[in-house]
Amino acid sequence: MDGSGSPRPLTSGTRDTVPRWSPDGRQIAFLRAPMKDGRPQPGQIFLLDMSGGETRPLTDAPRGAGAFAWSPDGKTIAFTSSTGPKDELPKDRPKKDDERTSDVRVITRATYRSNGGGYGDPARHTHIWTIDVAGAAAAPARGRQLTFGGFDEQGAVWSPDGKWIYFTSNRVEEPYYHPQDSDLYAVPATGGDIIKIASIDGGIGAVSPSRSSSAATSTRSASGSRAAAAEAC
Repeated sequence: MDGSGSPRPLTSGTRDTVPRWSPDGRQIAFLRAPMKDGRPQPGQIFLLDMSGGETRPLTDAPRGAGAFAWSPDGKTIAFTSSTGPKDELPKDRPKKDDERTSDVRVITRATYRSNGGGYGDPARHTHIWTIDVAGAAAAPARGRQLTFGGFDEQGAVWSPDGKWIYFTSNRVEEPYYHPQDSDLYAVPATGGDIIKIASIDGGIGAVSPSRSSSAATSTRSASGSRAAAAEAC
């Protein structure tokens, strides 16, 4: 809307959230959690072409897609997902003896359960993925995983030239024993080794890369919030 009229609905889903315009303003990406058997399913990224047509699903990640960001050229979307290698296997595939898991739950961490979320899986982590917007035009895809390992990543932000994706992560085992903290990292948009950009005392909030070789961040610590700048890629 331009302020001259009343808002109008663009989608008809009951769980459509976090809309994001494409850089050229021709499409809107958003998260939709479809219903199945009366229960909401993991959210997926959907696209709406503003020139007309129906919304179409972009991702088909078994564990769903989380926060996402358009690349500067509008050709790729980076998103987070906790989808793992086992999720890619067909559910009806016969399991081998060494793949069978016991139904006995062994608790080895101080934080192991959350209200509403149930028991956590310490072996499952949220990583950075990308998906080619044009490549998934015919059918939704699961995307390409860029980060791996035993820690969670969040807050994906593109560099202005589209060559890097910045994110934050607290790469400490059992971080609930320590004060809130996170560091700023970058991974090549085409895949590769991650690079630590900044390590600041406290948690890192919003990240805003500049067109020069620096990235501005907001930090949170026991002494309060402040802004900072770090040399970027």
